[in-house]
Amino acid sequence: GDIDLEALEALFKEQPRPRALVLMPNFANPSGLTLSDANKQALVTLVQRYDVTLIEDDVMGDLGFEGPPSRCKAFDTSGHVMSVSSFSKTLAPGFRIGWLLPGRHHDEALTQKQLMTAVSPSITQFATAEFLRHGHYEHHLRQLRRQYRQQLEHLQIAIERTFPAGTRASRPEGGFVLWVQLPRGIDTEQLYEPALEQGTSFTPGRLFSTTTKFRNYMRLCAGMPWTTRVERSVQRLAQVIDSAL
Repeated sequence: GDIDLEALEALFKEQPRPRALVLMPNFANPSGLTLSDANKQALVTLVQRYDVTLIEDDVMGDLGFEGPPSRCKAFDTSGHVMSVSSFSKTLAPGFRIGWLLPGRHHDEALTQKQLMTAVSPSITQFATAEFLRHGHYEHHLRQLRRQYRQQLEHLQIAIERTFPAGTRASRPEGGFVLWVQLPRGIDTEQLYEPALEQGTSFTPGRLFSTTTKFRNYMRLCAGMPWTTRVERSVQRLAQVIDSAL
């Protein structure tokens, strides 16, 4: 699950050199993979050497089933890592509250913030701050992690029971998305409309790449409570896949 640092360094050596790298090191969407601490540290050393800004998207970081893993920012001594996160995946998407540790780009980030959103909603920020101050957030996270782990397990079992032979699903250690590989020859983009007609939805794998490499992949979300209705939805999706086969 670690990033190929040799391939990345070869990219950094090209001219013109990339100025920034956007990465989701913890429970990446859609793969669910998490970089090891050693890989994170080596990655930070690499971006420092080539003067590349690492934009670290850690929006899933708090959803680790065994607690939050380390951030790349923890290994940053030069300000080359810009760490970004949010409460959208843990409290409420509608709050639109996130935060940024901009490193050496502090002044530019502050300017852009003032230009784009001069005033942020105060009430939701105060409410969230009180929630954090009284320790409710950690309690909420413990419950949420258990819930997501159980929902993912239910979804994985349902896939094993109903999807065609040869299907493979990821085993993330956090978050709430599954990366599902279907047998070769299936184009999940062609399954999208038939699945919607059956009242179920997924994200075709092709949307996560600039190539056609993941045409037989799909991302499924386990973000909602597991119910008979959700289970039937997975069964209907399996029937759509069987029809394509």
